[in-house]
Amino acid sequence: MTKNALAKCISVVFHPACLQAAFICFPSNVALVGHYGFMATLVLLTAILPLLLSGIYLILIGHREFFSIPKEKRYVPFLISLVILISVWYYLRESFPDLSAKILQIFILNTIAFFVTFKEKVSLHVYGLISLSILWFPTFGASIILFLPLVVFARMELKAHTNFQLMAGGILGGGIAILLKGWLLIYGF
Repeated sequence: MTKNALAKCISVVFHPACLQAAFICFPSNVALVGHYGFMATLVLLTAILPLLLSGIYLILIGHREFFSIPKEKRYVPFLISLVILISVWYYLRESFPDLSAKILQIFILNTIAFFVTFKEKVSLHVYGLISLSILWFPTFGASIILFLPLVVFARMELKAHTNFQLMAGGILGGGIAILLKGWLLIYGF
């Protein structure tokens, strides 16, 4: 396997949509809901469907490289994800309040990332990894952060980001997650 192929695999495994689906579904919510089919449907809705629709959009506009999307082409995929997340949250908010709170956290993180991309391209892989590590701490947060060097390697190897964009993604993701976690501890959802 070449370094470039390895970098692409790492980028797929640690794609923000994959991370957010894992955050929403595991570990406690499977036991809470008690139905694996339901959780698989959530993964399809919150990760696979936005990626699929975004891929179709990118093909239609002629963008063929899925591992490096310029900031001016990220808006529609973001909007697709935001609409799906808020729809799933609305549907689940009364029946599964803990699960819908996680979906709302992802929606807030994605909305902030959406507005940041209007101004500057940042690494959303690093943003997602750092922010979800903080929100997941201590359950999985410490172990997830161990993968940060792999994600940085992959994004640099694919020439998807500059050092500034990688650091900006980490600082922004960490800062927003700390504020969000503080809000949760003080006010709850």
